[in-house]
Amino acid sequence: MSEALGVLRGRLKEAHLASGELSTREISRRAHGAVSHTTAHQVLRAATLPSWRALEPVLCVLEADLDEFKSLWIRARNEEANDDVASPAPGNYREPVHPALAAKLNLFRQYCTLEEEEKAKDFLISQIEKQDSHAVELTIELYDYFYDYDDTESIGKYEPVIQNFMHHGNPEKLQSAHSAYILARRCLEQNEAQKALAFAQRAYFLNPLQRGYVNIHCEALIALGLYREAEPLATAAHELDSHHLLIHSPLAEILKVTRNFSKLERIGKESYEKTRAFRGLAASFYADCLILSGKTGQAISVLKESLASSKEEWERVHLVVRLAQAYCQQGSFSDAQSALQEEQSHSADPRLRLEVANVLARAGELQASVALLETLHNMPQ
Repeated sequence: MSEALGVLRGRLKEAHLASGELSTREISRRAHGAVSHTTAHQVLRAATLPSWRALEPVLCVLEADLDEFKSLWIRARNEEANDDVASPAPGNYREPVHPALAAKLNLFRQYCTLEEEEKAKDFLISQIEKQDSHAVELTIELYDYFYDYDDTESIGKYEPVIQNFMHHGNPEKLQSAHSAYILARRCLEQNEAQKALAFAQRAYFLNPLQRGYVNIHCEALIALGLYREAEPLATAAHELDSHHLLIHSPLAEILKVTRNFSKLERIGKESYEKTRAFRGLAASFYADCLILSGKTGQAISVLKESLASSKEEWERVHLVVRLAQAYCQQGSFSDAQSALQEEQSHSADPRLRLEVANVLARAGELQASVALLETLHNMPQ
């Protein structure tokens, strides 16, 4: 997972937590069908970078800061494009494709890096209109660019071509792993899991060493309920993750669904010990693993240790809420309330006060919980 995607995941998890952890079906309902509950689930997990079109309605329902998330998303998008690049220079396309296709895609991406967007679009459109031998891959790449940046007019022009290939095209004809990955991702967003699997298998076949392509293969298998088949791939994807951050990964979901809590705890611990850039998120996930294994006391110790060194406010809020929930799991409601109220940002942060109300309710102090919820309800938006 790239650094930017890790931050995006953390902020998305925090925004979901602040919403009261709305169910994916409720998110879909409040988004008026702009996303299905399946897509909302994939967005919240963010095992791979979601498209902006899928992410934006979820953020609106969660009442998150769109400007902040758009900036994070663009950073993650740029890092994803360069994820498999040996050189730090932006825009390099280094997949096992014909050099002529790689050259075209490099040129397109470097135009984008230089913010010469019209030049980038005109270049690829000219190649497509010439019926270039790589027209399918170029069309998919261009469509993905339009789709993620919400260029409605251009999407309308190329949508029929893409939809036709998604439903009737032969994945084996694709020579670019990234093109196959794009179509697999689109199929998943449209709840076409079987078609997604065909494109995901092609992406993985063409480039089995790129984490995103391994992950999309896992996502398709999981969507079909094939957890056992997905587990070896999910393990491989996790090993390709230089940050070793397990949270929201396909492997974590598989181990939870199959109730393999001993392996989940072991890998969660490894992730926590090896991760440096996202220590708080790794600590939170490891604590969840420990709770699932019946080791709530150890989970509390991990969360307290991480809180002692955490400085980012959003991360601290996430950790202290998780700590309060762990205390409640243990039946220590007074400790949960104290942890929340002692946090420096408690008085100004409605998320922490909301969690205090939740703790009071769990402790049976319903009148106190109602009083606090009424105060929060009457706060100016």
